[in-house]
Amino acid sequence: MVTRRGVRRAAAVLLVAAAAGLVYRHLTRPSFDATGWQDEASVYREPYPRLAMADDLLRRGVLNGLSSDSLVRLLGPKPETEYFNEWDFVYWLGPERGLARIDSEWLVIELGADSTVVHAEIVRD
Repeated sequence: MVTRRGVRRAAAVLLVAAAAGLVYRHLTRPSFDATGWQDEASVYREPYPRLAMADDLLRRGVLNGLSSDSLVRLLGPKPETEYFNEWDFVYWLGPERGLARIDSEWLVIELGADSTVVHAEIVRD
């Protein structure tokens, strides 16, 4: 027979496990590394390092106000792609996160009139 106390204990254990998982994920998330970002050998293989690095770039606001020259030094040359032509720079990050993984995630960047970054975000195709 299941008691209320048993249900409460099970719920507490699940909450602690979930919290521990979130903390672990946060602590082990890679921060941005320009060499790793530009390493073509690892970009297209799991664990798709650009996904977490792009999150870090956006969270810390690293791209805000960068000149296009600084952006190229940081992220590499503007890749050729047919996707998201309305953006000034588009970088493939990896397959979308989640269970389905049907689409890809991309870092898209808009430059202002002075050729500095005015907006950057992660989008899916």
